[in-house]
Amino acid sequence: MMNHRKFFAALAVVAMAFTARSMGDVLLEINDSNPNAVTITATGNFSSINATGISDGHGVDLLEFFTSVAPRGGFDYSGSLAPNSVPESYDTLYVNDDSGTPSDADIFNYNGAGYYAQNFSTTAPAFTGTATVDFSSVASLLPPGGDSGNILDGNSVSSEGVIGTWYVVPEPSTYALLFIALCVLALLSTCRGTQA
Repeated sequence: MMNHRKFFAALAVVAMAFTARSMGDVLLEINDSNPNAVTITATGNFSSINATGISDGHGVDLLEFFTSVAPRGGFDYSGSLAPNSVPESYDTLYVNDDSGTPSDADIFNYNGAGYYAQNFSTTAPAFTGTATVDFSSVASLLPPGGDSGNILDGNSVSSEGVIGTWYVVPEPSTYALLFIALCVLALLSTCRGTQA
């Protein structure tokens, strides 16, 4: 009976670890398993602070997104990712150095019809939509699965602070290995219980 308790306790800990990332302040989930089409998806979670008045022309910065210094410049970007309070989607992603090194990803509205104030709130989803970015030229600098960092409203010149975090979704193989390990543990626990 004690082995079953240990097994279920371990299973609960693993389940909490994997679900913890989807709770709280994770505002953007990133899937970079295909560097040619990295997806950035809004989670629907609320901002961790109230931040109003920063233009979508300043957008948001994914601080220390790249694992090393990335070459300055933009990337092919498309999609519907936008602050919840703005009628236009972001349309540009550049490398910048708001964290002190050129390893940040700056997402903003550059070509839109007008610039709108981003209003991030602790009572409403921060973002809506999904974006796709071609990072093939910097594939070796993409963060590994499970990595995360802060999202800054605006940039270092014009910001109201950190509104939440970004999170890189582990590759499916990570989940497959976890599932196999849990099945083996369950089998061992069951076998030991029947031998007693």
